[in-house]
Amino acid sequence: MSAYWSTGGSIEFNRWRQTWGVAVEWNEFIQQLNCSGLATVETTQEDAVFQVVLDPINGDALETALGNVTLSFTVHRRIVHFNRLRTIEVPLEWRKSLGLGGSQLSIGAAVGGLVHWRKGMSGLTFTGGEAVVAAYDHANFLSGRVVIAPLLRGYMAWRFSGEWSAWISWRMSMLRHGARPSVQPETEAVSFEGGMVTGNIHVSNSRAF
Repeated sequence: MSAYWSTGGSIEFNRWRQTWGVAVEWNEFIQQLNCSGLATVETTQEDAVFQVVLDPINGDALETALGNVTLSFTVHRRIVHFNRLRTIEVPLEWRKSLGLGGSQLSIGAAVGGLVHWRKGMSGLTFTGGEAVVAAYDHANFLSGRVVIAPLLRGYMAWRFSGEWSAWISWRMSMLRHGARPSVQPETEAVSFEGGMVTGNIHVSNSRAF
């Protein structure tokens, strides 16, 4: 299960006989790590008593045998945790729109790039297979890392009053991210590569100046 919320603002302007758009957004991505399974765990108990010889007449212990005993048991493990990714994004777009139904309704498309500035990241991940779960945070990543991703967006606008319009838009983009091992030689250092394809719907109001 995953969730996402975003807030921000954008401006549209004309330059070189074309329409352009630029925005600033704050995003929070939340993904649930929910897994369960059975695992077999073995442990060794030293100096365990595994044989006692008793006197059949009075019941006294005549001989006691000690040794190492290997114990094996099965455990059921379940993990429920919410991983979080926070970014500041700057979409840069070239826009093309087409008016419908007079000048009140228009549809359009936009292509461009999405600049991701990762502000924070934390969660749990599997390392060394599914047997070990390790925690990671922003310290495992390149601080302030900036990633540029392609962007494709479609939108529809309805001018309902003079300078005011209502917008609905849908967008797709891809963000790749990776973790580097900690500078400390820890046994549970996290290192992985990941990617995220995002699709969302925005509803907003705009005012022309």
